[in-house]
Amino acid sequence: MGFWSKLLGREAPAARPQVQAPPMREAVPDAAMREVLSAAGLPSPRWIQVGEDVHAHVRVPGAEAVQEWTRLRALLAAHGLYPVLLGDEESLARHAETLDDATGSAAPRVREVLSGPPFDAREWAHDKLAGEAAEMREYGEEEAARHDESVLPLLDATGPVVLPADVQPLRSFTIPTDIVSGKFLPEVTLAVMRASAPWEVPLQLRYGGWNACPLPEENARLMRSWAERFGAEVVGISHDTVELRVARPPQDAAAALRLAVEHYAYCSDIVHQGVESIEGLAATLLGAPVWFFWWD
Repeated sequence: MGFWSKLLGREAPAARPQVQAPPMREAVPDAAMREVLSAAGLPSPRWIQVGEDVHAHVRVPGAEAVQEWTRLRALLAAHGLYPVLLGDEESLARHAETLDDATGSAAPRVREVLSGPPFDAREWAHDKLAGEAAEMREYGEEEAARHDESVLPLLDATGPVVLPADVQPLRSFTIPTDIVSGKFLPEVTLAVMRASAPWEVPLQLRYGGWNACPLPEENARLMRSWAERFGAEVVGISHDTVELRVARPPQDAAAALRLAVEHYAYCSDIVHQGVESIEGLAATLLGAPVWFFWWD
């Protein structure tokens, strides 16, 4: 079975022509960032203007991307800077459409998340799935509505839970690779931005609000909750994929199943076009150091 089939439960898509990333708005280098990045071995990044924020971009070999991210994550944390893999040229082109239109700074959105009411990921998932089920029923999609309603009790799963034995936990990242061949990409873009916590990254990238992908603020609140509970931190955000490194993944099947419902509410494509069941998704999360999300 090929990589795409193993990961998402379907055949690999037809290869698409390479997309050249368009020019992005150049920025005046951030002096403080430049000093830190130079000391970290990145003396000449490309400086990109994102609203009132400044990002630094460098190209790294796909085979070395996660290792370089890990190195920079350790070096930059004390300086309030955060690295994130943005993917290949096609992904960068899609990011550019959002980043070039950005206005203002991410800082007010960060403050809004920090000062907002307490966020409960379980409650969010319940309300989202219940609301979507009601909406689907209005449009005559009874089977889909019943499916989402049947998932809700799993948010409180306890006791013995049996997960599929043929589905393995995720242990590697896809963003530095070609999704068709599984081979490492020649190069990917690694961005560095001002973010004191991993959950601030989708706010810096203005990521979300298209198709079924949640708004940037929802991405941030969920990632903050997952960071606090599971030690999850974003490694890569391509135009259609989010991948997190997880320090404290669920260690029992019931906990994995509860978490799987949150993941399903956040990104249903990983079930409907992937592992095909909440239990299958839970199996990919049990003890897994990598979390994967993909929107069609």
